[in-house]
Amino acid sequence: MPFIKKFAVGLCLFMSIVRNGHSQSSVPDTATYASPLNIPLYLAGNFGEIRSNHFHSGIDFKTENVSGKKVFAVADGYVSRIFVSPFGYGHALYVTHPDLGTVSVYGHLSRFTGEIARYALQQQYAARSFSIDRYLQAGKFPVKKGDLIAYSGNTGSSGGPHLHFEIRDGATQCPTNLLAKGIYKIQDNLSPQILSIALVEVDTLCGVPLHRPQPKIPTVPEQAGTYRMSQDTLYLRKPSYFAIEVTDRKNGVPNNTFGIARMEVTRNGKPYFGFNIDKISFATTRYVNTLMLFPETQNTRNDIFRTYISPNNQLDFYIDVAQRGVIKPQTIRNTEMITVRIWDDAGNEASTRFHIKAELNCEEPPADEVSGTPVWWLKGHTYTDSLCRLQIPPRALYESALLEIRHKPASRESFSPVMSVSDADVMLQKPVTIALKGNRVPAELRDKALIVRIGKQGKESSLGGRWNGNYLEASSTVFGSFRIAVDTVPPRIVPGTVTAASITCKATDDLSGIASWQATLDGKWALMRYEPKTACFTHLFSDGVIEKGGNHELIFTVTDGRGNKSSHRQTFNW
Repeated sequence: MPFIKKFAVGLCLFMSIVRNGHSQSSVPDTATYASPLNIPLYLAGNFGEIRSNHFHSGIDFKTENVSGKKVFAVADGYVSRIFVSPFGYGHALYVTHPDLGTVSVYGHLSRFTGEIARYALQQQYAARSFSIDRYLQAGKFPVKKGDLIAYSGNTGSSGGPHLHFEIRDGATQCPTNLLAKGIYKIQDNLSPQILSIALVEVDTLCGVPLHRPQPKIPTVPEQAGTYRMSQDTLYLRKPSYFAIEVTDRKNGVPNNTFGIARMEVTRNGKPYFGFNIDKISFATTRYVNTLMLFPETQNTRNDIFRTYISPNNQLDFYIDVAQRGVIKPQTIRNTEMITVRIWDDAGNEASTRFHIKAELNCEEPPADEVSGTPVWWLKGHTYTDSLCRLQIPPRALYESALLEIRHKPASRESFSPVMSVSDADVMLQKPVTIALKGNRVPAELRDKALIVRIGKQGKESSLGGRWNGNYLEASSTVFGSFRIAVDTVPPRIVPGTVTAASITCKATDDLSGIASWQATLDGKWALMRYEPKTACFTHLFSDGVIEKGGNHELIFTVTDGRGNKSSHRQTFNW
């Protein structure tokens, strides 16, 4: 029977580091680090992958679709941070390696080991909180390369069992591209793919750039790593740039897609645009929203990169960019050649070539009607009318934009009109403040009022809110449609399930979300571990709050974001 051969992966002895004019990272070569797992290494995600509002900052190792795989320290050092949260990295450990000047990070763990686990539990009980974030001194928990420090899991904002792993520069805390730098090597001889090219025309209205993507032109593979355009020549009528759709695969994991590491675009052989994602700063990771073409990149598993740098773009990995990536038709001499080359983090390459020509005297098609208020990215903007306010701080936009604010009348069930601000395709670097007039909210319900964002298929999500006079205000990191709603419904608690090791309750909330919870066992505070993906709250009897034998009483209370509470009392035998 046909089968996919899996490649067992060891550590690489040496691999050249592609420099491209960038300074070397302080991360040393591969002989320095052990594997964090003692199973064959296959990837579920790679460094620099495009994620929602951020670049992926590490590599995700598969753990054979299960939790509980042993996780080891990759070098000598000490545990410098213990992090526990229902979200983000879930259970995570940070190990500082002073001799190497680096920090290794292990995320989405199911549990810690030994003294580390005992310390974390003691801190949770001392704080009476499931979530903790503790920074530790060097002598607290020293570790040697190969020491067992934790077990892999699926905690936090994880979509399945795996180990999220990073090595960061100790001074800057910037994660580095471990595969591209050869620190670890994963079997990969598959070239990335260039799937399509689209021309994006840039018009200007009221001093504001309007980006108009033209239809995508698919590529046709010629041989391994080489593609040709199904339409060889693109005709530029206006200042334009390109949107390049790419993807990557790796051996042994055919169902996973990965991000590319490098791109180089030349115009008649001269540099025109490029980038090299060799390190990432958490301070600038959200600028991924201006690297990509929206909304097109949201509607595909592939990545669609823009060969364009907006005025408010703080990413520092660009290389040899001419005129911010925009080509003006009048600068084109006869027919010119555009060459696109991309590389994955194993150094595999793909390329395509096509021609561009100017089309200056063509009859232009009717322009789409565009209206709105010009908002300058550097200055920000405040909009006020009788029903709402919108405050956009400076540098919230990636470039100046025309924003249209509309109102829909309040329905009988609504506590305000619906306020629409452009649409979610206008991406934001900083949150904006939405303020809606709350005249329709009865005085007795003001503390239950919140602003909701209306998403696809009418699904609503809570932004919370605070009263400022007669306006209810909330922050939003996206544009879209908003209204005032009221949440008076308390969370729903499902009675606990008792096993030999634990008691687990489920709790859900329909609008404002679960904000806090607490439990007592026989009158003593008890830690409930929260897993949002399953809505489960679990207490482990190994915490030692109660002794085995006889009946015990659990009192579990959950509070939502608007102060509505539910309590559940249960007697059980253990």
